[in-house]
Amino acid sequence: RTDMPGDTPQTVSFTFSHELVRLSFKVHAENAIVVSACLYGVNYGGTLKKEKTSEWTELEKAGNAETTPFRGNDIEFVDGTADLFGEILILPHTDLSEARLDLTFKTSDTGPEKTLTYNLSNTDVSEWTAGKSYGYNVILSGNMDLTVTVSNWVIHDTVVEW
Repeated sequence: RTDMPGDTPQTVSFTFSHELVRLSFKVHAENAIVVSACLYGVNYGGTLKKEKTSEWTELEKAGNAETTPFRGNDIEFVDGTADLFGEILILPHTDLSEARLDLTFKTSDTGPEKTLTYNLSNTDVSEWTAGKSYGYNVILSGNMDLTVTVSNWVIHDTVVEW
């Protein structure tokens, strides 16, 4: 309360930083149907310990295509672009050598399916840093070309009510 005699409101210092990474995966294709997609070989859960630095422990790993929570089927294209998984919030990674993106696609309704696997460490990005956004763009035209854009996590003013 600030209406009591002698009370002076005090400023409260609050520092906020994101401890997660934001990922997005978009596919651009003129004549392709994405049958399924999955991201695996990544840690997606754990316990955050923060003292002087942040450390994630007790990690849960999406080790293979069967165990990953990051999958999509019958991906819908709008104007030649599809959003594979929506926005993913994930733990930071210092090594992406096991991170894989699988896409199964076909070039016509009756055409044969083709599955391609892309190792995410084969881009200019070798790690995912907390507080950053990584936008992966896949160009699908018989093969899979992948580029990534890194940006700061855009912060918006938000009203929170309890």
